[in-house]
Amino acid sequence: MTTPNAIFRMTVPVIFFLTVFSNKIIAQKEANNWYFGHMTGVSFASGAPVPVTDGAIDAFEGCATYSDANGNLLFYTNGGGAPAGLIPNGARDGIIWNRNHEVMYDMGDSEGGGYSAAQSAMILPKPGAPSEYYLFTMDQSASLNGPDNRGLSYFVIDMNLNGGLGGVSTANQPVFTPAVECQTAILHANGTDFWMVTIDRNTNDFVVVPVNASGVQAPVLQPRQTTDESLVIKASPDGKYLFAAYRLYSFNQATGTVSLVATVPTSSNYSFTFSPDSRYLYTTNADLIGDAIVRYDLTAPNIPASQQMIADLGFSFAGSMQIGPDGNIYFLEQPEDLSTTAQVGLSVIRCPDDAAPTFERSIYVFETEPGTDWVVGLPNFPDFLFNNLFETEPTTENLSFCEGTDVDLDAGIANAAYLWSTGATTQTITVNSAGTYSVTVTNECGDEVAITNFVLEALEDGKQVEPTQTITLCPGDDIVLQGSPNADAYTWSSGETTQSITVLSPGDYTVTATFGCAEIVRPFVVNARNIPAVSLQIAGGQTPCAGEAVTLNAVSPDATAFLWSTGATTASIQAQAGETYSVTASNACGERSASQQIPIANCCNIYVPNAFSPNGDGFNDVFFPFFSGCDITNYRFTVFSRWGEKVFDSETPGEGWNGDFKGKIMPSGVFVWQLTYQLNTAEGLSPELRAGDVMVVY
Repeated sequence: MTTPNAIFRMTVPVIFFLTVFSNKIIAQKEANNWYFGHMTGVSFASGAPVPVTDGAIDAFEGCATYSDANGNLLFYTNGGGAPAGLIPNGARDGIIWNRNHEVMYDMGDSEGGGYSAAQSAMILPKPGAPSEYYLFTMDQSASLNGPDNRGLSYFVIDMNLNGGLGGVSTANQPVFTPAVECQTAILHANGTDFWMVTIDRNTNDFVVVPVNASGVQAPVLQPRQTTDESLVIKASPDGKYLFAAYRLYSFNQATGTVSLVATVPTSSNYSFTFSPDSRYLYTTNADLIGDAIVRYDLTAPNIPASQQMIADLGFSFAGSMQIGPDGNIYFLEQPEDLSTTAQVGLSVIRCPDDAAPTFERSIYVFETEPGTDWVVGLPNFPDFLFNNLFETEPTTENLSFCEGTDVDLDAGIANAAYLWSTGATTQTITVNSAGTYSVTVTNECGDEVAITNFVLEALEDGKQVEPTQTITLCPGDDIVLQGSPNADAYTWSSGETTQSITVLSPGDYTVTATFGCAEIVRPFVVNARNIPAVSLQIAGGQTPCAGEAVTLNAVSPDATAFLWSTGATTASIQAQAGETYSVTASNACGERSASQQIPIANCCNIYVPNAFSPNGDGFNDVFFPFFSGCDITNYRFTVFSRWGEKVFDSETPGEGWNGDFKGKIMPSGVFVWQLTYQLNTAEGLSPELRAGDVMVVY
C-alpha cells in the first residue's frame, strides 16, 4: 500500500510496515500463490490473480502450491514423475521446489505420484507441528495395471531445514495402493485434524485416511456404491459433501463416514468444484470437451432437477476447477481459438454464490510446453481453506504526519467499491488533519471484504526517537529493516540512504528519517538466535525403582517454549520409571525434539520367613512373601506338605497361609513353598522362580 506523506507509527516491534486487512481477499493467504503448467502461475497478493513468470514448475495435470499465513510462498510441486513412454515428450521427474524456485527434492520417476495424475499432489499443515507440512502424492492411472503402482504416499517437509528454505525430513511413505489418481482433504470436526480421501481401484470404495498429531493413520474403506472410475474428487469447503464420478455424497467430519445423496448424470468427471459457500456444485456438462457450465443447488429438494445454465463454452477442452482466495472459481480451458496456437486460457466464474454469476473466458493466456500443447491442471488446494471467506473483522492503522501536509489513505484493495467515513467512494482519499478515518470495502459480488480504521496523529517538531525494535535473526535468514515511510531522506548507521536495508549479521542499527517538520529515529537491535537443540536429563542422574518418579529436565538454552508428550509446557516434569517421554523445544527460529525412556533400577527385595506360628495370638499367624520395591505380575505362591500335597495356593500378593488345610490345623513340622512371578525390568519382563521351606511351630 502506498501512503504518500504519511508516517507509520507502530507501537510494537515490526520488520515490515504493511497494511494488514482481515478480509476475504487475503484471509486465506495459504492459497495466494499458484504455480502450474509450463513455468506459469498467478499471484493473488493484490486480491485478484496476476500472472507471475518466476516459477520453475513442469506440470501437465496435477500440482500443488502452499504459502504461509502471511501469503509468502513456501514450496510447490508437480507431485511426481513418469518414465518414458507413459506421457508426451519423454521421461519426467517429480520435483519439489522451494520458495527460491530451486529443487528442494527430486523424486525422479520412482517416488511420489504420477506426472499425469489428475490430482497428483495435495499439501496440508502437519497437525501439532507448526513448521512442518504433509505433501500427499498420488500415482497416475497409467501405472495401475503394472506392479509398481505407488497409490497414495506422503512426504514431510520441515521448513526449519536448509536455513529456512525447507527440506524433506520424511520421504515417500506408502499409505494405500492401488488408488485412482484422485485425492482431496477435509477438515476434521475438531478443527485440527484432517481426513484424506481417495478411491480404491480394486473395490471402487472410498479410502478415508485419518491424519492427526500422531501421524497418518490406517486407511478405512467406505462404500461408494458405484463402479464408475473417478478422475477427480472434490470436497465442499464446509466439509459436508464429496463429489466424484457423477455422484454427490455427504461426509461426516467427526467419523469419516460417507453416504450417497444423489446421482448427477449431467456433469463432468474432471471439471467441477463446489462454490465457496458450499451451496452450489459447478461442473461442465461433459468430460473434457465441455459444451456448457452448469450448477446444481445442494439445498434443492431435487438436486439433479435444480440444474442452472451458467455459460455456453462451445467447443472447449476444460480442465480442473479450483476456488480462488478471492471467492471466484477458476479453470484452465482450451477453446477452439487457442487450440490452433497451443495455448490455454485461465477462465473465471465470478460471484459463484450469487443468484446470477458471470463467466469470463481467458482472462489470461498461457503458453504450453512445445510438443505437449495442452495443460489441464491447477494447484490442488484443500478446499476448507476457502470456507467462511466473507468473515471480516475491523483493523486499525496508526499513522503520523506533519501538520499542513497531505496524507493519502489507500483502502489497499483494487477493483472494489469503497465507502469512507468522509462519504468518499474512491480507493484513496487525501486528508490533512488529525483524526480517525474509516473505510469499508465491498467486492464485485457485494460482499463486505474489509473494514479499516486509519488513526492520524500530528507529529511534533524536532527529533523523535522511537522505542528500540528487537529482532531475531535465524540461521540462513536475512532481515529487512525499514525506516518511517515517505520521508524526504534516510540516513542509516551503516551508511545506506535507502528507506530499507537488508542485514545478514546481528548488531545495532539506526535509521534517521528526515521530514519537513521532524526527524524520526528508529533504532534496531538484531540478535542472532539458533534453532534450539534439546537434550533430556534425569535430575541427579537417578535411576528410579519401579513405581517411582524422577524429575526429567529439558535442557535447551536457546528455547523459549517447551511442549511435552504429556501436554506439559514447563522445562521439567515428573517422569515415571519405565515410561517414555518426548519434548519439543522451540523459539522464533524453529523447533527440535528429543525423547527418552526412564530406566528402572533393580530395587526389588523379597523376604520369605523361615517359620511362623498360626496360633491365633495375632503375631506371625500368616505365612506369605514380603516384596519391597518390586513391580511384579503373574504372581503365584504355593505351599506343599513334606509328602508333596498342595496345602495352599494363591495368585494374590499379600494373601498368605494360616496353617489350615481342608478345615484342619496342620501339625508342627517342615513345609515346602514355591514362588513364581514376573519382574518388570528396564529390559522387559523377567520370569522368576524361588523355593524354600518353612517351619510351622505352636
